[in-house]
Amino acid sequence: MSSTRHRSATSHRTARGPNPVWRQRVRAAQAFAAATDPIGQFPDVPPHDLRAELLRGATTILSSPVLITSRPGQAP
Repeated sequence: MSSTRHRSATSHRTARGPNPVWRQRVRAAQAFAAATDPIGQFPDVPPHDLRAELLRGATTILSSPVLITSRPGQAP
């Protein structure tokens, strides 16, 4: 496994905690993407400012209430 892929997998495990349900894994992946995907798109933004905004976005994703919908007869 490449070191980047290993760091990504480790970050996802850390963000979601022990024994996560699949919804928690999705949220962890979304937060990780929010904190890393835009880096190459903003080369002119000072790194400190970009880091702060990316972490703010990831925190927003993790702290937002999760809307759980299910179909009748299915567990959420």
